[in-house]
Amino acid sequence: IGDVHQKYEEYAKLIEGKGSSVQIGDMGFDHIRLEQILTAKRAGKRVKIGDHRFLFGNHCSPEVKNTQHCLGKYGVYTSDGKEFFFISGAYSIDKQWRTNYISWWPDEELSTREMGDCYEMYVKVKPSLVLSHDCPQSFCKHKWGYDQTHTRHFLHDL
Repeated sequence: IGDVHQKYEEYAKLIEGKGSSVQIGDMGFDHIRLEQILTAKRAGKRVKIGDHRFLFGNHCSPEVKNTQHCLGKYGVYTSDGKEFFFISGAYSIDKQWRTNYISWWPDEELSTREMGDCYEMYVKVKPSLVLSHDCPQSFCKHKWGYDQTHTRHFLHDL
């Protein structure tokens, strides 16, 4: 599932009745509503819900990143018997129109050290599938001509 950008009701309809899903970033800022959706706490009743996880993108608050359903910065996860490697974060090309610590956070991308640790894990795991919020620089440049970012260069080098 692609960017949700706080359209939680539409997201809830997408995952309803599904056993599992992975959303690949930009969940939004409202961690309370997100947890209600993902734990199916509707109308005061807790309903059984599947394994729905997400990566954080560059438009996620720290509170959203710290929910139990966020996969974290990078690693390996198995959903429905399918193992994948994941890498969260991205650079905000719209950063100049955002407000520090309200709609933008300086840790939106992996740090240089985290990228190094992520790369070591990637080499060790040798995954056949990688899920990421961003895409490799070579694809962005070809498709949209966007600015170069650390995350996109890192994904390109993988």
